Amino acid sequence: SVAPLILKYELMNNTGLLKTEMEYYPIKLYQPGEMDSLLKEVGFRHIKKIKAYDRSRTPSPHDDIVVYECTK
Repeated sequence: SVAPLILKYELMNNTGLLKTEMEYYPIKLYQPGEMDSLLKEVGFRHIKKIKAYDRSRTPSPHDDIVVYECTK
């Protein structure tokens, strides 16, 4: 599924807000195992899953964010 994000950027100086920009940023959410299949399909052989924000640990099944480190 796709999750729509709206990002807001504000340019400030010492006296206050100078400019605001909004950006629509849709992101794709993958089901467990779906990313693994896609990576293998395009030729990645070494697929390592890393816990987000902690490279020394592997992710748990309950983690919402998983980092992939892949090489062909």
